Amino acid sequence: MKECLYDELKFIIEDYKSSSDFLSLHNNITIMEFDYYVINKYSLFIVHDDYDFDMQAKILDKFEYTLPSIKRIFAKPIIHLSEKEEILPVEKVRLINNKTITHIASHSELWSDMNEKGIKPSKLLTNTYQDNYSIYENILFAKTVDCMLQYLRKNMRELKSLMTSCSTLEFNYLERINHWDYFLAIGKLHTGYARNFGKYYNKSKELYDRMSLINQALTTRLKRNVYRKNHNKTKGFKLHNSNILHMQKDYNRVYLLYKHFDSIKETKTDISNKDILEFNKDYFSYLKLLSIFAIEHFNFTIDENIKIDFDNLSLEFTYLKWKLKLGLTKDKQSIYITISKNKVFKAVIVPYFVTEKDYKADEIIIVSPFTNLQEYEYISVNDVDSFRRIERILSRGMVYSDNEFDTCFFCGEKLKLISNDDEKSEYLCSSCHTVIKENVCPVKGLSYYTTSIYGYKIRDQIGDDTSSLLHYRNITNITKDGEIICPCCNKVHND
Repeated sequence: MKECLYDELKFIIEDYKSSSDFLSLHNNITIMEFDYYVINKYSLFIVHDDYDFDMQAKILDKFEYTLPSIKRIFAKPIIHLSEKEEILPVEKVRLINNKTITHIASHSELWSDMNEKGIKPSKLLTNTYQDNYSIYENILFAKTVDCMLQYLRKNMRELKSLMTSCSTLEFNYLERINHWDYFLAIGKLHTGYARNFGKYYNKSKELYDRMSLINQALTTRLKRNVYRKNHNKTKGFKLHNSNILHMQKDYNRVYLLYKHFDSIKETKTDISNKDILEFNKDYFSYLKLLSIFAIEHFNFTIDENIKIDFDNLSLEFTYLKWKLKLGLTKDKQSIYITISKNKVFKAVIVPYFVTEKDYKADEIIIVSPFTNLQEYEYISVNDVDSFRRIERILSRGMVYSDNEFDTCFFCGEKLKLISNDDEKSEYLCSSCHTVIKENVCPVKGLSYYTTSIYGYKIRDQIGDDTSSLLHYRNITNITKDGEIICPCCNKVHND
């Protein structure tokens, strides 16, 4: 496992144990029993309540005090020049000496021509000088930057969870932006851990903004040579003082900051391969539970008397003309969702640890609980919007399984064709303002659909998931400015 994932795993490994414990105790239950347990005994959403705001503020004070020095080292680090003898083409030689002349006189193979005036060399021996960034002080600098980034990313994730849990109960029911079952789902998730984090919102926002500015200042400079050539050389690093660290102001501040980190670093918890395998099992248990929760809070219903067998997971849900089948793949390592109306759309939710991902499906979604794996869909017990990301998959399946577009997938009301005859089809729901539009990728010539909210103005975003800008109503990915990213070529097309 990657070191960055290992560090994050230490923090979240305990959060998923209850999922497997729940399944071992409550297999073969009805959907009503499932809801009862989610509200009263099992939580699909966890926020850690032992966050020390005062300690974080003091550490950020140290970061901000050292940051100007870090910026100056990024811009103008102390380096050593290394000298090297090389034989180079004449046009690349900048420096010659007596040794150059002696060398060319005894190496005729480097001559390109010779006449009565003398010889014309093609190559010459010369001294080249290269900047050597890999001195001890710069390795310490890279190590300090790594420690800062690791600290910031971990704590920004925690603060984002706190802020989301505080702000997500914004009741805009009259605006019909969120699904009506959204409020029921959020109520169940919050009741599951029954904590009041509203009073922490302002503190969380203040710390998050400070961390974000420091993180941005560091990440925008990571391609500089002083970091790029040294951050892989910090393994087994041992701290000791030097003249530069003692005498040079900027390096001295970096030294003191790392010394502080070194004195308070946590005792490393060993995680065995057995622990990792157990965690993978726990996470997959959580995915099964969250998938059922997401489906039943997005219009779909199931026979109340049907028993849910989590070991095999073969369930059928219905909503108007749509049918949904939820089950496990043959290897029982992933979850498939098949939605049908006029056509069939199949999606497979694949945990990050599954090596074989060659499933036959219209869409394969790889999910992970790690913030460091940003190329995957973030589904985590620490993120209250995880169930909405699964519902976005359902929305996509409902749109692509339809070719009549007579019924809104979001609210069940009638859709109205609003495009002209010479335009691509566009449909509007006057009840919930859902817009479904057919598009064609100009790069690959393939058709695809987009969804949006008619007349909705994008507001401020909390966190990194741009889909939250449209309250997860968009079935395609969007940019931070709300521009649609084509699912065929992953580019933005201007109409």
